[in-house]
Amino acid sequence: DQAETPYVLPLDADNRLRPAACERLLAAIAPTDAAFVHPLIQTFGERSEVLGRHPYTPNRLVGANTIDAMALIARAAWAEAGGYDDVQYGWEDYDLWCRFAERGLAGLHLADILADYRTHPNSMIHADTEQPDQRRALIADMESRHPWLRLTGRR
Repeated sequence: DQAETPYVLPLDADNRLRPAACERLLAAIAPTDAAFVHPLIQTFGERSEVLGRHPYTPNRLVGANTIDAMALIARAAWAEAGGYDDVQYGWEDYDLWCRFAERGLAGLHLADILADYRTHPNSMIHADTEQPDQRRALIADMESRHPWLRLTGRR
């Protein structure tokens, strides 16, 4: 809410951007009316895989989050959707992408690895999000917020 720039990029302390990430993301989004642009992301640490392989389409959000928080977001779109909401056990970014989709806000995808996401056994995902009771509560909350989601039983 306090940002004075036209774009924001959430970045957790244990993740990192690659050289020229911001420059590339900004070059992709600036000439458009898109709400956000997200890159490919390489995981490191506990496992290694590439995240965010699919171009953005709202239908991809129905069964799972396909966009990491490390996306360049237009401040105007952030304000229109109300920014991050408090989602117990995580998924604030997924909730935001869903609210963008519900408002018809478009997103872009860059098929280049521009960020790195650290995976480790003490992460919030392991400690909170993936705990069975908490995951069930989180899924119920998300499906209540966004009735078009179908998350039950999916990992």
